Amino acid sequence: VIMMTSSYEIENNKLMLGEKKEFILDIDLDFFSEDMDYLKYQEKINAINSCIKKASLITICTSPFFVSFERSKKALSDINLFD
Repeated sequence: VIMMTSSYEIENNKLMLGEKKEFILDIDLDFFSEDMDYLKYQEKINAINSCIKKASLITICTSPFFVSFERSKKALSDINLFD
């Protein structure tokens, strides 16, 4: 399990994922809640997009009590799932 909850972890995960041949990417849209605004929005989007390109399987989840529908919807539209 590799989690991204800080700028350091986002950068470190990019290096770790470079070595992985197969992995499951679980995109938890709670990552875009107001509580996680200490990370730059575009930094989060870029990190997810770089993982998508290498993932074998992608799951997406959210908790409506932690992040609003509008924030989740915007984040999901900014993630490049089909490029």
